[in-house]
Amino acid sequence: MVEDQSLNTRENLRFARRLMQAHGWQSAVIATSDFHAARTLATARQEGLTEVSIAKARYTWPGKYAAVLREGLSWVKFWMQSAGIWGK
Repeated sequence: MVEDQSLNTRENLRFARRLMQAHGWQSAVIATSDFHAARTLATARQEGLTEVSIAKARYTWPGKYAAVLREGLSWVKFWMQSAGIWGK
């Protein structure tokens, strides 16, 4: 199943959880890039998805520097959301 209505990682996981609940599913495999996997797993847990596995695709050049920079900034946003500083 693919959730295709979200605009970001948190929405993707939130909407996927709703789909899972509607079908009675308890576990999921999340496909993401290798450098994005840790934050994806942390966000999944915050969104109530505790029975998940991560399938990581290796990110290759070009553009890896920009992607890693974006992921670093996304971690800052994640921590701010976790602390209640940034809206969910």
